[in-house]
Amino acid sequence: MSRRTEETDEPLDDRPTDAEKTGWKATLEELDALADERRADGWDVLTTLAGDTAPEPPEAGETDRFGLVHIVPGDDADRLTDLLETIDIDEFEAYRRTVGTTCFLLTELRDTETRQCVLVASAYDVGDAEALATHAADVGHLFTRFQRLDGTPVAEIRHDSYEKLLPPSLTD
Repeated sequence: MSRRTEETDEPLDDRPTDAEKTGWKATLEELDALADERRADGWDVLTTLAGDTAPEPPEAGETDRFGLVHIVPGDDADRLTDLLETIDIDEFEAYRRTVGTTCFLLTELRDTETRQCVLVASAYDVGDAEALATHAADVGHLFTRFQRLDGTPVAEIRHDSYEKLLPPSLTD
């Protein structure tokens, strides 16, 4: 591996650090454990891993939509679309850890009447969430948004108690 010098345009090494790998691994382990726990309690559970997550304030996009935007893979997007058309998300929980500048997030969306839930593992850069946190504080809510890789919207969920989706450093 060569080092970046003034004579080359070679990019810096942007591979995940060991701490970030450990944070992601722990998030996936929590996803599996929580899914098993819910299923043991009689819940139907859909799990997905966001291929990418971006904290998007209204001024970042072509529309005024804002929130934590999760890119979900095709088959998961299809299942998520079908499920969210038939249930009513009335509770959510978020489990997060921050490692360096990365927030690892496990979001649980629940329909308590039908005992169905969606678990989403994701990670995003805390610095990218500052403008979103400011906007959410101004308007009093935040959205979890799902979309396909090509940008096609899948679903969005509004959270009036959004603080647990963001690191405490952005909501205190």
